[in-house]
Amino acid sequence: MAEKTLTDVMAALYQSEINCGMQSFWDGHWTVWLGDGVNGRKAESASLPLEKVAQWLHEHAGVHYPDSVYTRGDRNV
Repeated sequence: MAEKTLTDVMAALYQSEINCGMQSFWDGHWTVWLGDGVNGRKAESASLPLEKVAQWLHEHAGVHYPDSVYTRGDRNV
């Protein structure tokens, strides 16, 4: 992945109708997920440093949503 900001990745996921989220933890790490509470989470990782979150979301979107607009690359991000 070319270096994308967390904002870029999350906006592109949103535009592709892929739900994601993240939650902070006191030690400076983040829990990150793809999916949602209604339809289920497709992937989740606990204890990621903030600088790794965008890469994690990008990589796991490709695995869990291979036919999505996001993964096919036909987006303007």
